[in-house]
Amino acid sequence: MGNIYTHHKDHKSKNNWIVGVLFFAVFCFTGMQEAEAQLVVVAEPFSTGNPLPTGWQSAKASGAAPTTVNKWERYNTVQTCPNTAGTNVCRYNSRNLTSAAESALLISPGYDMSNRGVLPAQIRIDVFRDCGAAASNEYLNVWVNNSPTITGALQCTGFGPQPNNITRYCAAAPAAAGWVTYTWDIPASVTGGLWSTSYFIVRGFASNQPVCASSADIVVDNISVDTYPSNMVLGAAGLSSQNVSTVASGSTNAEVVGINIVATGSANRITLDSVLFNANGTTNLTNITNAKLYSTGASPF
Repeated sequence: MGNIYTHHKDHKSKNNWIVGVLFFAVFCFTGMQEAEAQLVVVAEPFSTGNPLPTGWQSAKASGAAPTTVNKWERYNTVQTCPNTAGTNVCRYNSRNLTSAAESALLISPGYDMSNRGVLPAQIRIDVFRDCGAAASNEYLNVWVNNSPTITGALQCTGFGPQPNNITRYCAAAPAAAGWVTYTWDIPASVTGGLWSTSYFIVRGFASNQPVCASSADIVVDNISVDTYPSNMVLGAAGLSSQNVSTVASGSTNAEVVGINIVATGSANRITLDSVLFNANGTTNLTNITNAKLYSTGASPF
C-alpha cells in the first residue's frame, strides 16, 4: 500500500480536483522481467527476537503440556551447551516435559520455492549433540508445507546414520558432544506456484524421562534454506482511498489518495516509479493552481 501526497502553494486548490483524479490514474512499474531460476539462500542465526525471530513461530503438535512449556524459543543459556558463532540459540524445552507423546513445531517464515524447477534444494541446521542424560531419547526431524502446519507436510530426507531423525543424545555417530551441521534434501515436488510460500518445520520430540532428572533440551542454531523465488509480477494496482478534505495553502504531507498494489513473487522486486493523472471529471480546472504531487518514495515492494 502506498500513498500520494500533495504540496499546495495556493489556497484555491479544492477537493473536487482530488475526487476527479481518483478515477483517472495510470501506474508505471519497473523491475518486471522474465524469471530464471536463481538460488537464494536464506539464513536464520537466531540473534534477535523474543521469544523467536520475526516471522518464526512455535506451535504444539502433540501432548498434554501447555504451550507455555511445550514450545520452541530463542535462548542464550542452555544447560552446558556452548553458543555457536552468535550469542543466542534456539531450543525445544524438552527438559521440562515428561512424556514422549509431547512434541512441538518450530515453523519458519514463508519462503518462495516456486521457481525451483528440477534444481536441488536443501535445508541445513546446526544441532547440538549432548552426551548427558543418556537415558532420554529426544529427537527432531524436518518437514515442509505450503501452510504453517504439520498437517499434509512433506518430510525432508537426511543423510548418514540418522537419515531423518536426529537424536539429541550422542549415542549415534558422531559420538562426541558438540555442534554438528545436518543437511536434509527438500522433496523434488516442492516447486511451482503452490510453493510460492513454503514453510519449513522442525518438529522436536520430548523424552519419556522424569522432568529435570534425565532429560535435556534440543538445541539448534543457524538454519539455512535453499530457495528459488520467482520474479515479482504485478497482479493489480488501483486507488483504494482518498482524502476529500480541502488542503490549506502551504501545507505539506497532505494525503490525497492511497494505492493498493497486489504482486506475486519476491525476486527482483518491482518499483512504482511514476503515476500519471489527468483532469477528466474535474468540475473546475481553475481551482488547480501551483499544486504539486509527490510519493512516499520508489522503494521496492
